[in-house]
Amino acid sequence: MKQCTKCKTDKPTTEFYGNSRGGLMSWCKTCQSSAVTARNKVSKPRKEYMRDYHLRTTYDISADEYDELLQKQNKKCAICEREAPGRNKLSVDHDHEDGHVRGLLCNECNGGLGRFRDDPNRIRRALEYLESR
Repeated sequence: MKQCTKCKTDKPTTEFYGNSRGGLMSWCKTCQSSAVTARNKVSKPRKEYMRDYHLRTTYDISADEYDELLQKQNKKCAICEREAPGRNKLSVDHDHEDGHVRGLLCNECNGGLGRFRDDPNRIRRALEYLESR
């Protein structure tokens, strides 16, 4: 069983399409189909639509919500407070357990958290190690 992040319904895993990473999409087949139908009726340029679609299906936030979060963070990484260089966007940082979006991070900070497997104890030990040298 898996819960669709769109309709919030628990469904058998057979009701979800596979994703490119070997897992399952976050929306069920019914919600995916509805999204495609809606997309065909929308007049947004394809690039805008695909950005919104990616954010919705991957992180369950809209492009507008991403932009609001970006403004709230003053267009800076939530950890190092540097602006993303050039045209690079900040990455959506989310809890891999429940999907909750925590903030936007630069590639370096996002990769660092990932390498520490989002484990606060591991990060604390690394900090203690750095401060002891």
